Amino acid sequence: MPALNHLVDVLERRLLPTFKESDISNEAEAAADQVWDVLMSMPATGDEDPSDFVEAAQEAGLDHFLLVTGIRQGVINMFAAGLYHAFEQQLLYFHREELLPYGHQHDKTQLKVGKVMERLGARGIALTSFRSWALVEELRLLANAVKHAEGESAEQLRHIRPDLFEDPRLKQLGVDVSPPVNRPIYLPMIGDDIFVAVDDLLRYREALIEFWRELGDALGVA
Repeated sequence: MPALNHLVDVLERRLLPTFKESDISNEAEAAADQVWDVLMSMPATGDEDPSDFVEAAQEAGLDHFLLVTGIRQGVINMFAAGLYHAFEQQLLYFHREELLPYGHQHDKTQLKVGKVMERLGARGIALTSFRSWALVEELRLLANAVKHAEGESAEQLRHIRPDLFEDPRLKQLGVDVSPPVNRPIYLPMIGDDIFVAVDDLLRYREALIEFWRELGDALGVA
C-alpha cells in the first residue's frame, strides 16, 4: 500500500507542479510574441497582410500550448499504466512468495495473474467478487490501451469510460466537444487520444489499496 500511495504522490506533488497552466500559457504567449516580432522586423515589400502575421503568431502560440500540455498528458497516461503494472508485479510477488509451493517460485508458467486467480479460487477466494475488482479491471484495460494504442483493450475501455477519449484541452480552448467517436487511437504515450485525469489516478489508487485490504480480509490477515 505505501508504494502505491507514493507512486501517485510523486506524480501529483513533484512532477505535475512543473507543468503549471499559468507557466504553459505564458510560454505560449512568448512563442507567439517571438514569431510576431520576427515577422514585423522583416523588410517590407508592400504585399504584406497584417492578418497573416497575426494568424502565424497565434498558430505558433497554440502549437506550443498543445505540445507542452500533450507532454503533461502523456506523463499522466504513463503513470496510469505504471500504476497498474506496479500492482500486477506486487500481486505476482505475493503469489510467488506466499502461495506457490516451495521450489516453484521461479516457475515462469505460474507467474501470471490468471494463475493467481486460479490458486486463490481453489481456496474459495474469488477476486472478481471484490468490490474493488471493477476498477482494477478498468485500470488494466487502460494500461494496455496506453501501451499498445488501438486494440481489444481500447475497444473495451470505450464502452466503460468513453469520457477518457475526450480531449479536455478543447473545452479549455472554448471548442465544443462532441461525443467521442470510435476513431482509432495512436499516440497515448505522448498525450494524444487518451486523457487520464489526476482524479482518475486517485480513484484507481484507492481501488488497488482496497483490493489489498479485501484480500487480507479474505485470507484472515489481521
